[in-house]
Amino acid sequence: MIGAGPHALTLCNYLLRHCPHMHERLVVIDPDGWLSSWQCRLDALAIDRLRSHYTDHPHPDPYALWRFSRNHCQHQLGMHYTPGATLFADFCRALVTELGLGEVLHRVRAERIDPAPRGMRVGLADGTAILARKVVFAANPVLPRLPEWASGLAAQAPPGRIVHTEQLDVRALSLEGERILVLGAGLTAGQIALSASAEGAHVVIATRNNLRVSVFDVSGCWQGPVCLRDFHAEPDLERRVQSLQTALPGGSLTPLIAQTLREVVSEGTIELTEGCAIGGATWSDDHWQVSAEGRILEVDRIWLATGTTLRVDAVPLLAGVATQRSVAMANGLPMLDAACRWPGTPMHIMGGLASLQLGPFARNLIGARMAAERIVSQITRLERRQYPQPSR
Repeated sequence: MIGAGPHALTLCNYLLRHCPHMHERLVVIDPDGWLSSWQCRLDALAIDRLRSHYTDHPHPDPYALWRFSRNHCQHQLGMHYTPGATLFADFCRALVTELGLGEVLHRVRAERIDPAPRGMRVGLADGTAILARKVVFAANPVLPRLPEWASGLAAQAPPGRIVHTEQLDVRALSLEGERILVLGAGLTAGQIALSASAEGAHVVIATRNNLRVSVFDVSGCWQGPVCLRDFHAEPDLERRVQSLQTALPGGSLTPLIAQTLREVVSEGTIELTEGCAIGGATWSDDHWQVSAEGRILEVDRIWLATGTTLRVDAVPLLAGVATQRSVAMANGLPMLDAACRWPGTPMHIMGGLASLQLGPFARNLIGARMAAERIVSQITRLERRQYPQPSR
């Protein structure tokens, strides 16, 4: 298994609770450890609550997190039953300990995956290799999505003066008295704006469209047959891509963040500019001059909360498989088989790269559960299934 994030932890839980004997045959490759990268991103962006329902987590039992919170006196379920980040982290650590997953973790980086006789060959950074009967790529190697006008701007200014949120760490900055421009209308934009404001910065949020408010980022119908039946039956990959784009129209705020943001805007420490098109920016006299709808904004920092994208051709680790086993592609995404397997190989894919097979939930915790059910169903007989699966 490549990766030790929430998707890998989910698959380990589904697999080992159904087939405990698989523990001795399981190897997890990750240089940082269980959920380290995931937790670092939450901490770096000062995110204290997940945007998922408390039934969406790595354990096969939907109510396991709820019981854990009751047993450990951690009642951190929010207004819409979304778990606090601390509760979720404690729950995941308990799962790692319970299943002995620290024993199967190898702290080394995987550098290449290639088809091999009777399996796959995984090349590691220490010069060794692992021959495996099956490989699961359980990662979300996202690429920052940048507006055209921002291309090349980082070279004009000192480091850290314009960054995408994928490289941002608000904990490492002293923001008292600074003016910060946040671009984006999603939850990340709202959270980092509130964090910067709490540190004494004056924040300007600029959005191309009006802010949208939604409890979750994807409609719940994509968990069941209402939306998935037609998606699974659609043979045209471009139409599947269109369905994904329609289901994920752009960023939105949770009701709690939206309410908090409105309160801070009314106090004057955050300025909200909706329907604002940015024309460009130049670095001059230790600050940015940003052209925005006929006016010039002078700010010390620009934070780009403009989303991310996923493409197979941007993942060097998969280059060997992609070259030797071609597969139908659309919008940079591979069309996997019903078991989330790269056709012609024993390699399964979890995360956003499985979106053409799983739907718009592929990246998040629900997508991890969907993929885990399919992979375990292919390995062994999984009788109880929570999510619809296409006919094989």
